[in-house]
Amino acid sequence: IGTVASVISAFNSYRIKGRTGNPESVNTGVTAASTAPDPPSLTPSWGSAANLWIAGAQVHSDSANQITGIPASYTDEIEATGGGADGACSASARRNLTAASDYPGTFAMPSSRRWVACTVAIQPTGGTNPTVNNTASGTGAAGTSHTITIPAGV
Repeated sequence: IGTVASVISAFNSYRIKGRTGNPESVNTGVTAASTAPDPPSLTPSWGSAANLWIAGAQVHSDSANQITGIPASYTDEIEATGGGADGACSASARRNLTAASDYPGTFAMPSSRRWVACTVAIQPTGGTNPTVNNTASGTGAAGTSHTITIPAGV
């Protein structure tokens, strides 16, 4: 993950085992400024299945303005915040749902900031929900590249 000299990075990563090829669908995301980052609805090309859904939001944030709520049907939030005047906050949450599409709903923040949000679907293998084995998040100083390592899953 790399940044330009004027920004701080924040990121979330997931390790999902047992998938090959391109078993995911992601929308292009939306941007706005408000207190409610809003990942858009997503309809994967494969139709209704026992999908793993991930909602994500990236916020231009100082250390006092973190995500304070996740979409109502989602759980297991991971969040990373790099503070300062040019800080960043990255949050994501997930759910397993058998459906042809999903609209996650909104994240929440204490004050209005610029944000970008998206929705991801991971296709099941053999009708079984994909499993998240490990998650990680992190932040990085401005203008540097960072490698994040997710420990081996069970």
